[in-house]
Amino acid sequence: LDPAADGLAGASVAEGVTGLDGSMRALAIPVSEGGPFVIVSEGGIDISTSRAPVVPVLRTLLVREDPAPSQPVYATPLTTLVLELASLVADLEVGLYRGNGDGAVTREELLDAVEVAEAMVREAFGLGLLDDANLFTSPPLLLRSAETQAEQDGALAHRVAVEAFTA
Repeated sequence: LDPAADGLAGASVAEGVTGLDGSMRALAIPVSEGGPFVIVSEGGIDISTSRAPVVPVLRTLLVREDPAPSQPVYATPLTTLVLELASLVADLEVGLYRGNGDGAVTREELLDAVEVAEAMVREAFGLGLLDDANLFTSPPLLLRSAETQAEQDGALAHRVAVEAFTA
């Protein structure tokens, strides 16, 4: 994570692939690297259309300090929007934003802005379906591991919000 870099992505520390469920797989981040990390996904295929995606570069944020997290993260158009919005408002010192207005965005300011931006994106594009969802860690696809009706409903709601946003 580099708050000053284009797309918030600093130097690459690892490469991986996405699984059929859209989660990041085979991503081995060296233990010596401290988080948080911006994960960039490019060159994919939209699972609904089998064509190039509407948003060709997707970004997500891995905020855990554990370089081998047990919970998957997902890069979607909504997580990309959250990060873009957060990067634009992180230094503001107005309303919900806790920046200091000095013209330079720190990691702390950016992470604070991500929390606010996620809530705003969830509210604006979640169609009232994503109130309890974490856009970064909630699956946007129905997974085999979704055993309860609530998990299945949550995945469907997330997918509907992503599709509505990109339509």
